[in-house]
Amino acid sequence: MANSSITRVTFKAFCFAEGITAIHKSIRVNTNGYPFITVLRGADAENIYFSKKASAEVAEGQSVKSIASQLYVNVAVNQQGESRTKLSFAGNSTYEDIDDMF
Repeated sequence: MANSSITRVTFKAFCFAEGITAIHKSIRVNTNGYPFITVLRGADAENIYFSKKASAEVAEGQSVKSIASQLYVNVAVNQQGESRTKLSFAGNSTYEDIDDMF
């Protein structure tokens, strides 16, 4: 079986590890209604979308600062090596931290 992996870190840890220099002040929504946050690495922008479950808990225009401390970034790498990054809240992941299991 080929390897796949999932990494889950706090939004704060992700921002520092990835060299994020700025974050858009509010949640925005694309033309299909999917909410996202835009982050900058210098002049390079990246939109990070909310997971399906987390999407139900946020609204367009909502302040990112008001939820930033509650956010997690989940990075899943599939068997083909493709990476998918999604935002979630503590407690709404389908995975449990191993430290909390035992």
